[in-house]
Amino acid sequence: TLKGNVFRPSGAAAGAKHPLIVFPTSWAMPQIEYLAQAQKLADSGYVVVSYTSRGFWLSGGKIEVAGPPDIADASAVIDWALANTSADPDRIGMGGVSYGAGISLLAAGHDPRIKAVAALSGWADLIDSIYSGRTQHLQAAALLGGAGLITGRPGD
Repeated sequence: TLKGNVFRPSGAAAGAKHPLIVFPTSWAMPQIEYLAQAQKLADSGYVVVSYTSRGFWLSGGKIEVAGPPDIADASAVIDWALANTSADPDRIGMGGVSYGAGISLLAAGHDPRIKAVAALSGWADLIDSIYSGRTQHLQAAALLGGAGLITGRPGD
């Protein structure tokens, strides 16, 4: 189970379909990360689902470090939104910051329903960006690992 928020356009005509935006959270962040942005997008006519990435805070599972279960989660969120909101299956986008950006890009590579991605401060190779051997990266890896221990359930 993933903890999330759903924002719907107000005053929409019955039966109208709306573009869907899905926001997975950044590393160790709860689903409240995108509250302001999601509300603004809903006010502009979008359905928005933001969710806490697997293994963090109140979301189930263990931290997967953008592994296949994280990609499957993004598709499952889209499935849920299409079944439970006025989301248009032909207008689906994802976005995120850092970890959420990477999950969004990976999900778009596996789920053809995702037509657009807004990736802010993303990464091309997560492992290389954290474990390249440079001191600043080792410190960042330690910080991220510590945040994962405090806010989530690390994987095996």
